[in-house]
Amino acid sequence: MYPFLQKGDTLILDPNSKVKNGDVIVFIGEPFIKVHRALICLPGGRVLQKADRYQVGSWIRSNEVVAKVKSFRRDNKEYRIDTFYNRIKGLIQGYAVLLKYGLKRGFLLLLSNLP
Repeated sequence: MYPFLQKGDTLILDPNSKVKNGDVIVFIGEPFIKVHRALICLPGGRVLQKADRYQVGSWIRSNEVVAKVKSFRRDNKEYRIDTFYNRIKGLIQGYAVLLKYGLKRGFLLLLSNLP
C-alpha cells in the first residue's frame, strides 16, 4: 500500500467489519500477510485485491481476509481510511489500470484468474 501507507505506520484493524469495495484489507497471501485494497467484492466470497503501487491485482477468497484496516497512526496522529471518501478515492486510483491499459485489455486483466 506504499506510498499511501508507509514503513512505521501502525494499522488499526477491524476483524468483524464487512469488507466493501475500496476498503483496505489485511489478508493471507503468499508468502506473507499482505495489506492491499479490495477493488471488487462479489457475492459468493470473491474479492479482487490490488496494491496501490502495482498495476494488476488478483482474486482471493473472502475467507483469506483477516481484517479491514479502519485507520492508521503516523507521528502520533490517527488517520481514518475506512470513510466513504477514502474508499471512493482508492477505487478511482485502483481502476486507473483500466484507463492505463485501455478498457478492453484492462478489464480482461482484472477478470483474469477468477477463482
